[in-house]
Amino acid sequence: MWAAALLLLALVAASLGLGSASASSATGARGGEGAGGISGYAVSAVRFRLGSGAAVASVGFRLAPTGARSVRIQVTPEGPWVACVLRAGSATCALPAGTGAGAVDQLSVVAG
Repeated sequence: MWAAALLLLALVAASLGLGSASASSATGARGGEGAGGISGYAVSAVRFRLGSGAAVASVGFRLAPTGARSVRIQVTPEGPWVACVLRAGSATCALPAGTGAGAVDQLSVVAG
């Protein structure tokens, strides 16, 4: 009996949390996460610049539309988010020393 009541309470709490999460919105915001083209910004002309050995020194790319004030990237799932320098629609992002080319398996971009 207690187990059934506890399960029912957990289900109600979970549904309330989902309801409030789906009701949240960011009107007028540009953003998203996904593979390929997503709403907000388009990333193109991606370039990886190698440093010494098998390390990747930096990542550069074009960002459209222009107008973003800040851009950060992540190139490994558990790696740090790296701030980028923006100039005329192009971003350059210096990676931490020792970022091995074999470890780079994604390019996540956050622009705002």
